[in-house]
Amino acid sequence: NNAPLYMRLNTLFFENSLESCCKRYYSWAYIECAGENAVTPSGYFPNWGGTSGTAEKCLNDGELLPEYMQNDPDTWLMDSVEK
Repeated sequence: NNAPLYMRLNTLFFENSLESCCKRYYSWAYIECAGENAVTPSGYFPNWGGTSGTAEKCLNDGELLPEYMQNDPDTWLMDSVEK
């Protein structure tokens, strides 16, 4: 019951889980919001400058995913290379 009164009166602000709350309201900082409960995002992301040591233009490797892309997966991650 720490939510402000206007949020308690209008339940549209509430989500069923921390994950869905973070995705809805803090998608730009998802990992920071969800903390240790964060689900590591996956998908293809741009490999600018070959930072991974490979010439591939798009990668799907969570180990190489930059933190700023992890924090905003809706902007940076794609389901396929064609997008």
